[in-house]
Amino acid sequence: MSSKHMLVLPWVLLLQITALACCTITLVGVSYADVLTAALVFTLLAAALLILPFRRGGKVMKIVSVIHALPTIYVVLEFLRRVPHVF
Repeated sequence: MSSKHMLVLPWVLLLQITALACCTITLVGVSYADVLTAALVFTLLAAALLILPFRRGGKVMKIVSVIHALPTIYVVLEFLRRVPHVF
């Protein structure tokens, strides 16, 4: 397992946590458009950062990359669920 590939994981984790926080936050009297867009951007950026470790890493790195990418599914589905009501 390459140490270069491991350097991206803290950034991915930070982006995914921020995306999940933006996606699950409750706002009163304010539009969700900016928050949902930020959540989608953060999760897609995190997924993009995982492409290189997934492609060039070994078997363990591929498994770690897939596990780190799982929140992307939730954020995208939540975005699609809320889009008709927000935009």
